[in-house]
Amino acid sequence: MITQWHRFQIRWQSSREHEDPLAVRLLVHFRHESGAERAVEAFWDGGRMWEARFSPDLAGQWIYRSQCAEDTALEGQSGSFECRAAETGNPLYRHGGLHIAPPGTYFEYADGTPFFWLGDTAWNGPLKSSAADWEEYLKDRSAKRFSVIQFVGTQWLAAAGDAEGRRAYNGREHIQIDPVYFRRLDEKIDAINRNGMAAAFVIAWAAHWNANALDLNPGTSLSDDQLVRLGRYVVSRYRAYHVFWILAGDGEYREAAGQRWRKIGREIFPDGKPLVTMHPGGLSWVADDFVNEPWFRFNGYQSAHWRAKSMYWITQGEPSYPRGNGAVMPHLDLEICYEAHEEFDSKIPFSAADVRRAAWSTLLTGPPAG
Repeated sequence: MITQWHRFQIRWQSSREHEDPLAVRLLVHFRHESGAERAVEAFWDGGRMWEARFSPDLAGQWIYRSQCAEDTALEGQSGSFECRAAETGNPLYRHGGLHIAPPGTYFEYADGTPFFWLGDTAWNGPLKSSAADWEEYLKDRSAKRFSVIQFVGTQWLAAAGDAEGRRAYNGREHIQIDPVYFRRLDEKIDAINRNGMAAAFVIAWAAHWNANALDLNPGTSLSDDQLVRLGRYVVSRYRAYHVFWILAGDGEYREAAGQRWRKIGREIFPDGKPLVTMHPGGLSWVADDFVNEPWFRFNGYQSAHWRAKSMYWITQGEPSYPRGNGAVMPHLDLEICYEAHEEFDSKIPFSAADVRRAAWSTLLTGPPAG
């Protein structure tokens, strides 16, 4: 028995260890008693183990069957389970999965309850925290009515690895995924959802502003095909969680760079269903460059760490234009100034009042998504 909007998880053992397990494609087809059908891609979890994760959106009886051309032991596995409606105070399970509301400018839960994005950027939180510290932090944020925790899920210029020194992947020309790293990350993301908040997962940091650390950023050091390899693994592992996806962080996405990321997005999110955006560099707006991409579901922008310059851009620049120059979608400032962070120009740290001023200004300027 599993409750609605939670995760059904099932594991299988392959017939042998594969030289390149990420080249093995294991699909699991789920069918509800009503006739509704869903499909998920399973992921490799080390050695000969594969796992599929599915979040049932309908109560009732489900049956499933696996499909895998590369391994006979993974082909034709079948079974069933019963799903019942959730009885909980957790909004993610009481109201159901998140999607874009019919007007197109804000988010809502499955039952139509509006969802307001109030996010905290704990960039290194899941990577570096202990389980106890992470739980304490999440309880604090939940009590303060935060609804989203935003973080980087792979190595990047501010974290060469997790608290145990492990990296999401090793190598560059043909990356090797480390399942142990991701098992630890599983617990951190599960804790976000358990505390009633959605996870905003940055797949690949792409900033160009720290030359000494560019090798750590997947978005600057990996080729397109290896970025797709990483992204597809991450999405298959966490798609059954309550997650917003941020394909790349702090990058430049205009012109040729934008063409590159548009192509990568199509390959990682071929069905265009998950809630996906980009996190651009400071004073950057990308909706007009990505609005025609089916996988680009909402617009993330960054007003960044200035006082006068950021406020002028919020109130006079692209965020203030009607519906973002014609892009009808939720618009969110994914990075305003941080308390105690030095302003780029004056080097004077931002106060709590500075943060509140930036947050209210960006919220009241654009459509009310968060």
